[in-house]
Amino acid sequence: MNYFRNLILFFILVMSTSYANAAFTLFSQKNTVTIDNFRNGNIKGFNIGVIADHDEGYYQELKEAGAKTVRVIIPFSKCSQTIQVDDTPEDVSQIQSKSLEPKCIYKVNNNVISSFNKLLSQAKKDNFNIIVVGDFEQNPQGDYWTSKKLQQGISIAWQRFAEIYKNENKIAAYDIFNNPNAIGLNNPQKVQDFWLYGASNIVQHIREVDSSRVIIYQVPYGDPLVADKIKPLEDKNIVYGFDMFYPYQITFQGMSPQYNERLSYPLGQEFRLDPFGDGNIRAINIDDIRLYLSRVNKFSKDNNVPILISAFGIVHYAPNRSGYRYIQDVTTVFKENGFSWMYQGFRINQAMDPYIASENKDAIERSSSAPMISLLSELMSGAKK
Repeated sequence: MNYFRNLILFFILVMSTSYANAAFTLFSQKNTVTIDNFRNGNIKGFNIGVIADHDEGYYQELKEAGAKTVRVIIPFSKCSQTIQVDDTPEDVSQIQSKSLEPKCIYKVNNNVISSFNKLLSQAKKDNFNIIVVGDFEQNPQGDYWTSKKLQQGISIAWQRFAEIYKNENKIAAYDIFNNPNAIGLNNPQKVQDFWLYGASNIVQHIREVDSSRVIIYQVPYGDPLVADKIKPLEDKNIVYGFDMFYPYQITFQGMSPQYNERLSYPLGQEFRLDPFGDGNIRAINIDDIRLYLSRVNKFSKDNNVPILISAFGIVHYAPNRSGYRYIQDVTTVFKENGFSWMYQGFRINQAMDPYIASENKDAIERSSSAPMISLLSELMSGAKK
């Protein structure tokens, strides 16, 4: 009798342990990246551009660089090319009325889903995380801000995407709108109001199918100087995204006629730069970078919200090792403020390729020992404190 009783107890113990382990495994696999990772500035990696298929050499180089996170653009395409913009309201209150429920305005095409699934498989193999960035055809953005039909369509498209991937633990976050630029709306406050409403609507739709995923809210234009005008969303699992290419005269030099002068970083006042556009001539150095990002830091501290610098970078051919010095100073300020960051980028464009050491604009030879990628690798791996 005791034998059978002990056998039954043993069986119950084994099954209980198995279920507990299974539950623990299931729990531990869900959302391995939390908002606290962003809050402490622990998320560092590369922007890798629009989703595409890549060979093993691509992923091997990414792995050797030490990237633990990549940020990839997922294009949401129009279901129809003849969408009518239904209204042009004067303020947000006019689009907060009963929302339209279009069957389909935006969708992710099957070939994009296929490429993204391959990236997910690689992320599991090489143990890196993915930030998914929604891109909704840049051309109609002006329509987006004033059309409840388009806003609802984007929200529904995001909900459908989130439903498919709600159990994927290698997705670190959903970055809901790539570079929200309100074309045609010249009133900055109106831009803020429309985007706050639109973003809140997207978040609400995602939360109906995924309650715990980190969501990234990029501010209009990605501009750090508007941080004092931003209102936080009600959802508490939100990271706020900003770009950092200040000063463009240095970081974008040679990329357009507007920035055609060869300039080094750091830069003295004798070069007469007025990068803030406020009439003050500035020396461009780490203290100036601290000043430029001070509004972002204040917004973060005042509202207790984490920050992601969604994109930053500098052309490889800026003279006098400017790229190395700029990355060193900018990431120092990011660390001081607890900002996470994504470098722009990994095999996206030749001008900002950190693997190119030459100060010749036309150089294409790449090396893993180039100063800029060596520094970035140390920062991403944690080797450089």
